[in-house]
Amino acid sequence: MTESDSTPAPAASSSPYGVAPDARPRNVIGVAAFIAGVASKLVGVIFGLSVPAILAADGAYGVYQLASFITSVLGFVLGAVALVLGIVGLVRPGRPRGFAAAGAAIGAVVVVEVAVGLLQGLVYAVL
Repeated sequence: MTESDSTPAPAASSSPYGVAPDARPRNVIGVAAFIAGVASKLVGVIFGLSVPAILAADGAYGVYQLASFITSVLGFVLGAVALVLGIVGLVRPGRPRGFAAAGAAIGAVVVVEVAVGLLQGLVYAVL
C-alpha cells in the first residue's frame, strides 16, 4: 500500500471553479429598509424640484395642495416602513446592521419632517 492509496480523493464539486467560500450572512430586511428610506427622501426631493413648475401655472395652488398632500402621505408611509424595517433589521442577531441603521435613520428623519410640516400647516391655518 503506497502513500497515494491512503489519501482520500478530493470531493467532487458541481462548480468547475471549486467550492465557494462561506457566504457572509445578509440582512435583506435592512436593505429593504434602506431602499424604502431612500425612496421616501426621493419623493420629497422630486416634489421640491417640481414646486416652481406647479406654482408657475396660473391658479395652480389647488394642484400644489394636492401634490403636497400626496407626497406627504407617500413620504410618511415609506418613512414609517423604513423605520420599522430598520428596527427589525437591527435586532436580528448575527446579521450586518449598516443598511438597517441607515434605513431606520432615514425613515425617522422623514417621519419627523412630515410631522413638523403638518404641525406647521396647522399653525399657519390657525393664524
